[in-house]
Amino acid sequence: MFFDRMHDHLRRAGRRDASLDDVEWVYVREMQGVRGQVDLQHYEGRLEMVLGRAGYTVALEILTATAVDGELDTETIDRYRNLFLRREGHDEDGAPSVDHVLHVLQHDGYLEPGDGGYRFVSGLLEDWWRGHYGQKFVPVFDRRR
Repeated sequence: MFFDRMHDHLRRAGRRDASLDDVEWVYVREMQGVRGQVDLQHYEGRLEMVLGRAGYTVALEILTATAVDGELDTETIDRYRNLFLRREGHDEDGAPSVDHVLHVLQHDGYLEPGDGGYRFVSGLLEDWWRGHYGQKFVPVFDRRR
């Protein structure tokens, strides 16, 4: 996707060689800008379809926490498990467990396991997620009830 956008950008400018300014322009304006929103929102919309509304809410929390903090450590994962109280499969309301949500996020290419937790696979998706949701993010267990 990036290289297609870079090729179009250079073609419109009548050039063949890209500079670092071109790379930044395409990344910020094309990939994270309005044109890139459609592609990135497609991934987000798929989460609600696969996980249902309750699972989607857990996924939003996990992805935003990961984007803001740069990683999701095992301690935070355990806190989410305890908070959402879903251990295996789905609860009585059909909401998926935190482990199932993490499995879907890993399978769909959002997160990958690393040293003691999870990180975003794609820097673009992480930057977009942080910019889209991270501005005033407070983890659910730090919010006042």
